[in-house]
Amino acid sequence: SVVPSYSQTGRSCATPEVISVLPFVQTGYNTAGFNNITSPHCNSSYIGGDDYVFTYTPSSNESISISLTNTATWVGIHVTNGCPSNVCVSCLAFQGTSAANPSIPFHSLSGGDTYFITVSTFPSPQSTTFDINIQKIVNVCRTSVASGLWSSPATWAGGVVPAFGDTVIIGAADSVIVDVSPTVARLEVNGRLRFNAAAARNLTSLGDVVVNTGGFMSTVPVTGTSLRRFFIGGNLIIDGTAD
Repeated sequence: SVVPSYSQTGRSCATPEVISVLPFVQTGYNTAGFNNITSPHCNSSYIGGDDYVFTYTPSSNESISISLTNTATWVGIHVTNGCPSNVCVSCLAFQGTSAANPSIPFHSLSGGDTYFITVSTFPSPQSTTFDINIQKIVNVCRTSVASGLWSSPATWAGGVVPAFGDTVIIGAADSVIVDVSPTVARLEVNGRLRFNAAAARNLTSLGDVVVNTGGFMSTVPVTGTSLRRFFIGGNLIIDGTAD
């Protein structure tokens, strides 16, 4: 039988593709011919093309990452707490790129709430192909047990280097040198944290960075002169020393 185009899954907020469980990894999508939602939220330019709409309702509080691959240029991902055409909803997360393959590396969701995830373009092009990968981020706490390089397993309890989205604690007796560009959920410094600037380094905390009494955090490098940057998505709380 022929399915009317207006009832196609993903075509609109009335007929979204419902994501029931994570991880959600699917390929072969195309927004061509689907509804063009007009939205005042996120970046309205990047929702000017044809749209594909997903919904997801987590059963409990969780954090996720969303990545698109095999897209055209000028593609955006919009996360809202309702249909993006509704003026009363809020833009919760957005990423758009004039290149291709946008991603939202971290976003927190509340259990029981329904979220709309919309893929669209900043025309031209009017539409895009895409593959989508939505993962639940498992937040593990990693604590240093020795002085050394961030990238070294010997620096960390259990010999496991912090992964994307982990909470990281620098022990009071330890001096950890950032020699990579990690992204953590939260960072707590009780010892010393400095940079190896042989190459450019970014340390990104999606939440708070806390320097406790006796702790020391500095962008002054132990070696090298390349760019060092902190990106902090939460609060910077300094009871120790930071420069």
